[in-house]
Parts: sequence; C-alpha cells; structure tokens
Amino acid sequence: MSEGGTWALREARKAAGLTAEELGKRVGVSAAEVRRWERSSPCAGRAFQVAAILGVDPKTFTYAKPNSARTVRKIQRRGGGSHGGMRG
Repeated sequence: MSEGGTWALREARKAAGLTAEELGKRVGVSAAEVRRWERSSPCAGRAFQVAAILGVDPKTFTYAKPNSARTVRKIQRRGGGSHGGMRG
C-alpha cells in the first residue's frame, strides 16, 4: 500500500462505476477479496484481469501514489485503456 494513501484499485474501480461486489463477480472472487486487494495488491494474473475490466494499465495498481484517481485518469488519457465495451 502506498504510504499515507489508498491503493489505486479503489479509485479505478470507483471511476468505472463498480462496487467491490460487482468487480468481484466479474473476476470470480468475493467482495472481501477485492477489498483485500485494495489494501495491498492482487497477484499478477489477477492484476491483468482486473486492469482489463477497469480499462487501466496493470502498472496503475503497483505504482500509484496517494490521490491516485488523477493517476488513473492520466493513464486512461494516454491510451492505457478504456472500459468501453468491457462493462457488459
């Protein structure tokens, strides 16, 4: 977890308009597991799966700093992904 801040997964999930429960269903895990990832990180395979669903680069989860919603938006603008079409 980034010192003094929240992990980028929470901000990316909220930006995509998903609850922990909804993201968990799409990935095949419980909401509790998603919340655990939001405090630390998913394994590499899950990080790629979650990133694809949320439309962000998996590196977003590893390198984001506190207030990372701005980081997520910046990566999305650079072509790091778009969740259009992935939300169905």
